[in-house]
Amino acid sequence: MADSCLNDTEPEWVNKTDTNIQNCTLSTTDLTVGVVSLVISFIGLLGNGTVFCFLTFWIKRNRFTIYILNLSVADFMFLLCSVTGVLSLFVVHYEPSLQYDYALSLTLEVFFSFGYNMSLSLLTAISVERCLSVIFPIWYQCRRPKHLSLINCGLLWALSVVVTSVEFFSCNEEDHVHEGPSSPCEHAVFIFMCLLNFLIFTPLMVVSGLTLLIRVQRDSLMRQSSKLYLIVIATVVIFLVFALPMRVMTLLHYEHLEYSDNLALLTVLFSAISSSLNPFVYFFVGGQWKWNKRGSMQTVLQAAFKDESDSTQTGTDSVVSTTTSECPKLK
Repeated sequence: MADSCLNDTEPEWVNKTDTNIQNCTLSTTDLTVGVVSLVISFIGLLGNGTVFCFLTFWIKRNRFTIYILNLSVADFMFLLCSVTGVLSLFVVHYEPSLQYDYALSLTLEVFFSFGYNMSLSLLTAISVERCLSVIFPIWYQCRRPKHLSLINCGLLWALSVVVTSVEFFSCNEEDHVHEGPSSPCEHAVFIFMCLLNFLIFTPLMVVSGLTLLIRVQRDSLMRQSSKLYLIVIATVVIFLVFALPMRVMTLLHYEHLEYSDNLALLTVLFSAISSSLNPFVYFFVGGQWKWNKRGSMQTVLQAAFKDESDSTQTGTDSVVSTTTSECPKLK
């Protein structure tokens, strides 16, 4: 497959010197992966759009669903860019006379990465907060700021803007296209992305997810009302397995290290799978598969997103509830 074809299949690695992509030839494998990516992405768009609509109009929001609402927006953005990029590539492949617009390519690349960065940061925030609710239940019930979820989401959107800007606009165009060792600017971006992704976000996500998993396994009462915890654990595992490899490919790109074209294509496909699976996790954990009525889907999502820490529970949760009356003394 030609390098220009690869660059447009993967918005993260578009060659910024190519204003037009002509005579683009795709192999059978490329076409197959592209079609599979399109099908999965369309399903993911439908799923995330459905979750967004229900959380916006029909389900009362709580501390947890505010994060899920923002996550569905980030995943929808990511998948939409993926679909647009692959369709544009197919159009150029079957109509060589058409030109692939550079502005469209850069826009897709930026929003593609922006959606990815937002998903990573949101999943980290979700897993950390649920972990804190288990480790420090009294604090979570009594001292947690009322609008913490909204504040965190706003800060994470701002952080994703900063990260994406550093990733795409901090270096000159020549830094991205020269051959040989990475430029000082590219190396600085490489270090920044490594620190952020593999020394902050990913470790926090892994430690929080493992903590939740261990607590759920040890506490039989938590297992009986652990839908929210299972959602967090499942979404974290899915992201680590399917989406994280694409970040590794991006970092290899900054250091001008070679990697297989087929491996790069698979990382894009896996990332689409990651963003598309989340809605199905919500419906599966909700315990029902009734798609024929709005009320049934609403019931499923309400069951999946019910925050047990907001209501009086037995066992561990009841301890939290009985201490609620002591909250003023803790201030």
